[in-house]
Amino acid sequence: MALTMEKSGNKLRAIRGLEKKEKIQKKKAKHPQPNLAIVTGTGRCGTSIFNKIYCLYASGQDPGTLKSESFYGSKWIEHSRAGYETPKIDFLNREVDMWKRQPENVPSRFAIDMRDLIKKGMPFIQRYPYSLKSPSFYQYCSYDFWQEVLFQKHKDSDRKLIVYLLKRNDLENVIKSAHTIGEGGDDGRVLPNKHLWNKTPKQLENLYQRNITMLKYFRIPYVQIEFPKFVEDPEYLVEMIASINSNVNQDKLLKIAKAELQPNLVTHW
Repeated sequence: MALTMEKSGNKLRAIRGLEKKEKIQKKKAKHPQPNLAIVTGTGRCGTSIFNKIYCLYASGQDPGTLKSESFYGSKWIEHSRAGYETPKIDFLNREVDMWKRQPENVPSRFAIDMRDLIKKGMPFIQRYPYSLKSPSFYQYCSYDFWQEVLFQKHKDSDRKLIVYLLKRNDLENVIKSAHTIGEGGDDGRVLPNKHLWNKTPKQLENLYQRNITMLKYFRIPYVQIEFPKFVEDPEYLVEMIASINSNVNQDKLLKIAKAELQPNLVTHW
């Protein structure tokens, strides 16, 4: 008798477990989680305004209503016309780069543990669910690491990592712009884009090609977007975003892009 009751209890728990799993699956189907976008590029190529537009759309808000601190963690800096970056993520990307470069025979007390790095990465995708924006992705090509972090966080989800890789049409102008902005100072803070000051257009191009190679190797969906073309042509921007994100409502995205983009502010230096 007791054995029969135990079997009945186990069966009931199994049924409830299946029902709970089905309910979760239905919820996911009805409200699919957005893909996580990495926004990065050569520098001085419009990643800031791109990220603002993307987050406005992904969060379902109207132009002018999104608080930067809530979704990006950093404010817009008017002098350099840049900002909206994911704070402190460049430190983690640098650690990931160090992990990749560490010798195989490094003493255990000095070794960097990938599991620890993944734990550090989890809070970023929890706090910033739509996009992660930083030039450090471009500098360190850490895309495979973030793909693993997303997988560990959402093993039972079809959520995936996508990358928007922005590039200025003339790489010489990236360096000119970085110098021009830096010479004006930045309200006592660290000068912006200082990492670009000693670069050459050839070095930037080589690094860009390395990014492409890494994305292809790890089969991470990506699209290349030209600046200032996307600022001057909102339809082009929407087309590029939708090319790797099929669930995008293009009419809604276009409305936001037209409201936020200001082609008259584009400089060609």
